[in-house]
Amino acid sequence: MRFSATAALCAALFIASVTPAPAQRSIKPPPVTVAVSYPGQYVSIATIDRTPVGADVTVIGYFSHKSPETDGDLQVFLIDHKGSFVVVEAPRIYRDMKWHIRSLHLHRNELVVARGTLTRQFDKPTDNYPAGWMEINLVTSIERYTGDEPDDLHYTQVVHGLFVHTR
Repeated sequence: MRFSATAALCAALFIASVTPAPAQRSIKPPPVTVAVSYPGQYVSIATIDRTPVGADVTVIGYFSHKSPETDGDLQVFLIDHKGSFVVVEAPRIYRDMKWHIRSLHLHRNELVVARGTLTRQFDKPTDNYPAGWMEINLVTSIERYTGDEPDDLHYTQVVHGLFVHTR
């Protein structure tokens, strides 16, 4: 009798101490302020999170790195040196695009132009994109950029040193 009373008391305390799991924290994406009026319109990386999802856009950015995902997709990270980035993804089933990206032999800080459908990865929040980062998936074209550097990509690199100039 004494054991069953103790067991019942422990069970009651355990059930009372269990709190329901908190609801998923849903962070809403920022409002759409960039209008995409035609397919392949240029969108700056700084305003990519305010562009409508599903739009066919063109992005120019500095190549940061590429990384294979565990599911076989190939990701290319384009940055603007101001904290913003966009991921260009070639899914596993599009082997030709993955081979094309690898054959470019891109190096860090090379200007790259990519075009494709814009998506948002809600499951991958970052400090800069709390609602999830922006991704161009399915990428339809990616090449080195040879034109003039867009105004939104200009940045100042500060180098500390006795005889070094700021670039």
